[in-house]
Amino acid sequence: MSILKKVREISLATIILATSSGLSATCESEVQGNYSMPVYIENVSTRYTIEVNVNTYKKEVLESKIPVLVEFYTPWCGYCKDARPYLEDLAKEYKGKVKIVLYDCDQDKSIPRSYGVDGYPTFIFIHKGKEVDRIEGFDLDQLILKTKQHSKRKK
Repeated sequence: MSILKKVREISLATIILATSSGLSATCESEVQGNYSMPVYIENVSTRYTIEVNVNTYKKEVLESKIPVLVEFYTPWCGYCKDARPYLEDLAKEYKGKVKIVLYDCDQDKSIPRSYGVDGYPTFIFIHKGKEVDRIEGFDLDQLILKTKQHSKRKK
């Protein structure tokens, strides 16, 4: 199923609820309350995204031969959870062209701090060990567009 088709499956109620409750597309601090928002959930038998940590970041991201999209997230961030099925689809669609990795900022903050990450989710594109692009907050249109752009980078 294409990413755009999945976008159509998200109900307007989710978008209206998020905007009418004053929530932004980023989570900048720990959860302030118990928000109950609808979340699109998909059973994924094969994961295409890769979990990285402070020990595997250099090998998986900085030394990668292809561009890498890193999602800096926290487990308590609703927008981070909302992004997950779309990241899986992007990772599947651009396999071999863009590697998509997930970095749990609650486990270690040293790497996100080195990039100046202070809100979640933050998506950073890394190519040849350097940051080449960034998206702060969950913006599916930008994720699709920039992943497509970076998939065309020379190795």
